[in-house]
Amino acid sequence: MLHRLVLCPVLFVLAAGCATPAQKVDFETKTFRAEPKGDDGFEVYDAEDLLARADDLFDGELYEEAAGYYERLIREFPDAGAEVARAHFSAAEAYLRIEDGPRALHHADAFLGMADTAAERTRRRARFKRGAALAYMKRYDDAAEVFDIILVDEGLTVAEHIEALVDSGVAHFMREDRPTAEHRFLKARRLYKRASTLERIPVKYFIAQASFYLAELARLDFEDFSLQVPTAEQLAESGQPSMEHFLGQQLEQKCQLLLRAQYQFLRVIREAHVGWASAAGYKVGTMYEVLYDDLTALPVPDDLDGEAGALYRTLLRDKVMILLEKAIRVWQSTADMAVRTGADNLWVERTRESLARVRAFVAQHSAERTTPAT
Repeated sequence: MLHRLVLCPVLFVLAAGCATPAQKVDFETKTFRAEPKGDDGFEVYDAEDLLARADDLFDGELYEEAAGYYERLIREFPDAGAEVARAHFSAAEAYLRIEDGPRALHHADAFLGMADTAAERTRRRARFKRGAALAYMKRYDDAAEVFDIILVDEGLTVAEHIEALVDSGVAHFMREDRPTAEHRFLKARRLYKRASTLERIPVKYFIAQASFYLAELARLDFEDFSLQVPTAEQLAESGQPSMEHFLGQQLEQKCQLLLRAQYQFLRVIREAHVGWASAAGYKVGTMYEVLYDDLTALPVPDDLDGEAGALYRTLLRDKVMILLEKAIRVWQSTADMAVRTGADNLWVERTRESLARVRAFVAQHSAERTTPAT
């Protein structure tokens, strides 16, 4: 995903949102609609007309244009009261959709700074937007603080509680506080499991996201475990009878960590959210590629030189090729799933690129092994 911590905004907003997927929340005031007038939309207009035009553009997913009309309303009708509040609220959402954190933060703060402009639930949604904007800006400490404060709000619905837990977990993950992140994700899943037996809760995105980040935590444990060829002194201190036993034990630990992470990623796929499932499939394949890289990067033991060292390299290379063949199978499954679901996102594209690269490498190796020496 890249550098292990540089996951936002891509993963925060996978399938679209940095701490949360973008949502348009109904503002608790009257919504006005007006017919456009003039070639450029208006000749004579008021705040209600601008608001209606901005909402129409937003509904048509023209977020940058919508934001322009919201800002025009704020600029030209500063005393319009409820319409100005609506414009700030919706402009924050529009800027989140185009990943403009600073402007989204400005409008979220402006809305929250207006006294008694909306019901508490709408103000809470603005605080969610504020946290998302901070995450886009990579101000993860501030984002974590925002979501942690939301978590103590006694007015949260179950869905909002789960959303806040996951948002908080991602923010803490990004600030490298793995224990807190894990606690938040697990709590979100437990809450969902308990509450979903009583009612239908529309939080599929967040549960898949929580599962993905739990798998990411397991993947980081896998990557943090480094394989190494010991010196004679280290071998003696380890109590292992031979170099082969020492390396075998290390490889067993590394593979167990891989399988643990793989299980977690497969659980993400079972959540059946297309965006997170495609990211999970990509991640499983990359772990096999990482393990292959780790193994082939091991230096030849000191007691092997000349032909013995070359044979060691050849045998190791042949043995770990099976890891790349497993990666190909996983990546192909992800690509097949993408075709079935019509998914087309960053992770699907990366899966295709990785699949092509590894297939070419495996084909080259196979050709080298079957070509007789001259």
